[in-house]
Amino acid sequence: MIIGGRDAARPLRVALSAFAALATLVASFGPAAPAAAAATPVLQLVPVVTTGLASPVLVTHAGDARLFVVEQAGRIRIVSGGALLATPFLDITGPVLDGGERGLLGLAFHPQYAANGRFFVFYTRSDGDLQISEFRRSAGDPNLADGGSERELLRIEHSSNTNHNGGMLAFGPDGKLFIATGDGGGGGDPLGSGQDIGSRLGKILRIDVDPANPADPYAVPPDNPFVGVAGDDLAWSYGLRNPWRFSFDRSAGDLWIGDVGQTMWEEVNRATAGSGRGRGVNFGWNLMEGLHCYNAATCNQAGLTTPLAEYQHGSGDCSVTGGYVYRGAASPTLTGLYLFGDYCSGRIWSVVAGGPSAQAPTLLLDTPHTISSFGEDVTGEVHVVAHGGGIYRLRATGTVTRLAGPDRYATAAAISAATYAPGVPVAFIATGENYPDALAGGPAASVSGGPVLLVRATSIPPPVSAELARLGPGRIVVLGGPSVVSDGVAASLQAYTTGGVTRLFGSDRYATAAAISAATYAAGPPVAFVATGENYPDALSGGPAAAAAGGPLLLVRGASIPAPIAAELSRLNPGRIVVLGSAAVVSDAVATALGAYTTGGVTRLAGPDRYATAAAISTWTFAANVPAVYIATGENYPDALSGGPAAATDRGPLLLVRAGSIPPAVAAELTRLNPGRIVVLGSSAVVSDAVATALGAYVAP
Repeated sequence: MIIGGRDAARPLRVALSAFAALATLVASFGPAAPAAAAATPVLQLVPVVTTGLASPVLVTHAGDARLFVVEQAGRIRIVSGGALLATPFLDITGPVLDGGERGLLGLAFHPQYAANGRFFVFYTRSDGDLQISEFRRSAGDPNLADGGSERELLRIEHSSNTNHNGGMLAFGPDGKLFIATGDGGGGGDPLGSGQDIGSRLGKILRIDVDPANPADPYAVPPDNPFVGVAGDDLAWSYGLRNPWRFSFDRSAGDLWIGDVGQTMWEEVNRATAGSGRGRGVNFGWNLMEGLHCYNAATCNQAGLTTPLAEYQHGSGDCSVTGGYVYRGAASPTLTGLYLFGDYCSGRIWSVVAGGPSAQAPTLLLDTPHTISSFGEDVTGEVHVVAHGGGIYRLRATGTVTRLAGPDRYATAAAISAATYAPGVPVAFIATGENYPDALAGGPAASVSGGPVLLVRATSIPPPVSAELARLGPGRIVVLGGPSVVSDGVAASLQAYTTGGVTRLFGSDRYATAAAISAATYAAGPPVAFVATGENYPDALSGGPAAAAAGGPLLLVRGASIPAPIAAELSRLNPGRIVVLGSAAVVSDAVATALGAYTTGGVTRLAGPDRYATAAAISTWTFAANVPAVYIATGENYPDALSGGPAAATDRGPLLLVRAGSIPPAVAAELTRLNPGRIVVLGSSAVVSDAVATALGAYVAP
């Protein structure tokens, strides 16, 4: 079955990710000045029931802690205390025509259900027509309905086609029952129902189920827009193709509709309480599909209300499933977001409920499920219905943020902007064209309270210029000699500070590292970290660790200790020395020789590769439950150069990943760390969106 009004069967997306894969929308930056990405909630699906259900299409509540699950074949099941009850609450499989888009599709409990036991269902009859019926709760058992109490309220002819039935029922804030119907099916609305105000198809209908005369099945609310004028008295909103799930914001009272598109565009509509909650609104079908004229180059859009959000078919997306505005208490970061999804792809997006009337959806989660519905429990927690047989509760864990720009310079500026307020005491400047000077400068920048920004040898990139102007640092320190950061650049940097520009450098990368250490650390630090200066990944993760431990990061050759480093170690006399990386990059002979410069011993932190080494450094340095973890690619290094000081400022490690995967050692360390948030450094070209998505699983609830 394809829920939601597809005109022909379309391939369903085959989910490649595991159930627990999580998603975040990561910000992108244009070529202009960089900006820090806004944190996006990271969602997790918490299983409620995953066995025992057959083709569920709705979950709702009756004003208490139980969940009521609608099975398409004609049963309503109860989940109580986390367990699926064996006996259905209601079984009307006999009169229900089940198959394709037909079946038992809707359920709504009377606002006074606790007192009167009345509830309402929407189903497809054996002749294809749509029926709204009232039932009552059993007198003797609250978990059973009285199957013989059915009272037909409304029948709508729908025999021409099998699809586009609609199916949603919900009571509005005004106590009236709202009913969603599809346009009657077939491609392109051949019946013309969407724009026919005299038809009950392609509409939101509204009835009063508490008529003055109890003998009447319902009453027509006198404020329905077409009462006394041309049009059907029950019609409330029109111009809908197949509204597959609508809801009311339990706080603001706004009406939200997910309307399934034809061949290209899915849409989300919002009708605010202040504007009449959809009264008399024409949502445009079949003149328009989403924001686009349907099957025509131009169209008359006068009097039409266009959707708040749309998304195009592609990447498996093909049929919107409307959702709910989150108003629960368990996930505060979701508050005020309208959550919705796609049946085919299993993706879940959000828009801001109180935001502008035109928004781009924000991807929150990519699931392996065919999402047939969303639902609320009595407390406002939002649940997801998987048509394959599961109910899951949505939970926001923490946040994954991406800091990126169009190049390494803009990324460095974005990292700085997200971390440091104006008026920092110092800003360190290093070349972005070669990396060793920035490696040693990272811990020094951290303890000095400023960022590391990258420049070209002969120019200051515009994003870095803008960030320096914002920071207004007390002074600027250039790392490396004039061959890597020219004197012209150093002179230009003076315009951004009133405290002067100094240069720390030596005859090579080793002497420069020693000069940075000598200018920053007094003798007797508790530790000195030592990494190879011939390859850089170990030093990338070592920078935040060195800063956290209170010592410098110095560089050595694989097989020898350069003279300037030996002299600096003699001056420092550190309490202990930590060697980063295996004997393949810093030999055992060098590690042994380093013992002469400390009385506290030499420790080696290493793994079989750069990723495992980064994890080992983190494990040695940081306790669990860190505020943040920074993630950078281990395949290229400039993003991590500026990220190291930021990670140290956030009191967290910097871990390395592959562009398309999280190495097992890093995954294990993330699990141990249980970070409050994760910051990804660099664009999706260096750390893919899939990796950013998967990282969400490691953020603490």
